[in-house]
Amino acid sequence: MLEDKNITALAEERGTAFEVCITSNYQSGVVESLDTHPMMKMLENGINVTINTDDPSISRITLSHEYYEACENLKMSQDILNERIIAAAESGFLSDDEKQKLVSQLMDDLKK
Repeated sequence: MLEDKNITALAEERGTAFEVCITSNYQSGVVESLDTHPMMKMLENGINVTINTDDPSISRITLSHEYYEACENLKMSQDILNERIIAAAESGFLSDDEKQKLVSQLMDDLKK
């Protein structure tokens, strides 16, 4: 997606949420190493990125593990991680009321 500036601009314009699975991307060979994952570049380009697990039973990972990888290997700050957690809630397939409640709860929990 980052290779085509038109697609990148369209994704930013529409606020398309990209579910990124850091460890799975490494395990499947999509990225050469965890520290070269393009997620931070996606964020720098205004892309709505959320941090996710792929198939935890196959990948042997948890969401907290992915948050750790984002902070440790990709040098994501706690503030950006919190923003991505909120972005995931805002991008979820919930009714507007459920989404609003979830976002409010997360913001309280994250002290935003």
